[in-house]
Amino acid sequence: LGVRRVFNRVTLRWEAAAGRAYTVQGSADGQHWTDLARYPHPDLTSGGGWLCVDGRAGLVVRGARSPLAVYGDTVVLCDGPAQPLLVEGYPSAGADRTRAAAARTAPASGRPDVLVSDAEGWLSLFNLTAQPVTTTVTLPQDTRSVRLYPGDQRVTGAGTAYVAELGAAAALLAPARLTLRTSSGARVPAGLRAEVSDAGTVRLTGPSGRYTVTGQDGRSARVTLRPGRPYEVRVPGAVRYPLTDAALGRPTFPTAPLPAGMSDPAAAVDGQSHTSWTPGPGGRMVVDLGSVRRVSAVRARWTGGRTTAAHAELSTDGTGYRPAGELSRHGRESTLTVDGSARYVALAVPGWRRGDATLVSLSLS
Repeated sequence: LGVRRVFNRVTLRWEAAAGRAYTVQGSADGQHWTDLARYPHPDLTSGGGWLCVDGRAGLVVRGARSPLAVYGDTVVLCDGPAQPLLVEGYPSAGADRTRAAAARTAPASGRPDVLVSDAEGWLSLFNLTAQPVTTTVTLPQDTRSVRLYPGDQRVTGAGTAYVAELGAAAALLAPARLTLRTSSGARVPAGLRAEVSDAGTVRLTGPSGRYTVTGQDGRSARVTLRPGRPYEVRVPGAVRYPLTDAALGRPTFPTAPLPAGMSDPAAAVDGQSHTSWTPGPGGRMVVDLGSVRRVSAVRARWTGGRTTAAHAELSTDGTGYRPAGELSRHGRESTLTVDGSARYVALAVPGWRRGDATLVSLSLS
C-alpha cells in the first residue's frame, strides 16, 4: 500500500470457484504479520486446551499458543501458525475426565525444545532438536507414593526430578517400573535418589528410613536405609523388564490344525510359568522373530519328567534351515550357544514320548 493505512474491508474476487479456506493478514513492517480475517469460521473455538469427542475420546493440548477449533467434522488442535505442541489422548474419556486431565499440573523439562507428558502414568519425552540432549524433567507427584521410571531420579518436595537422555530428534516412552513408599505411610523425604535398572531392581541412596518398593505385578520388598549408604533393592519374583528374550510373545508355528499329540507352541513363548508346550511324537516348533537378527543363545526350560534331547535350527527365510546344534541338558534347563543370524528359529524334539517333560519356555538372546 506504500504507506501505513487504515481500512475496514477487504474484497476477494475468485476466478472460477471460491477458495475453501483462506486467511487475510496485515503487517506494518512486512515482517510481523497479524490475522485480519479468516474463512471458514469455526463452529467452535476454545482456549481451554481440551476437547471431548462424544465421550469416545478426550484430547488435551499443551503448549499451544493458538486456540483449538472445530470445523464441521474436522478438529484443528492448534488453529494457527505451525508451532511445537503436545497432545495427550485419553480413550473413552468423558468431559469430566478430560477436563480433570487438562487441569492437572503437567511435567516440565529443563529445555523448551524437549516436550514431556506423564499421561496415565507413562512418561513420554520428545526431543525436537537435531542434537542429543540431557535434561532434568520435573514430575509432579504425591510423594506418599512415588512412581519410579527407568534411569536416575531424585525425590523433591513436590514430586521427582528425572534425568532424561534423548538422541537427536528422538522420542522415549517409559512405564513406571516401581513404586516407592515409606513403611509408615508418610511422604518420601526429599533428597532420596533412586536409580532403576529394571522392573525389579532399584538402587536407593538418601535419608535414613524404612521403605517399601513395589513392582508392577504387586510384589514388594522392604529396605532400611542408612544415610550416605547406597542399597540395591531386588523385588523377589518380579519380572525384570525390559526383557532380552527375543522369542517372548512372538508368533509360533505350527498353528491349527496341530499335529497329533502336539499342543499350541505359543505356550512356550507366553512368559507364563504355568503353561507349556507338548511336542508330541517327532515334535518341532518354530518361532518367528519378525526380522533377521543375531542369535547368540538358545535356552529351554522344561517341566518335571524325562528331559528329551532337543536340537535348534536357524533360518533367514523360513524355508531353508541349517542345524545349530543340540542343547546341553542340565536338569530342567537346556542351553545352546550359537553364533548366527536368523528370523526363524526351530526347536526339534524328535525323541519325545508321552510322559516326558514338556517345554515351559523357549528363550532366545
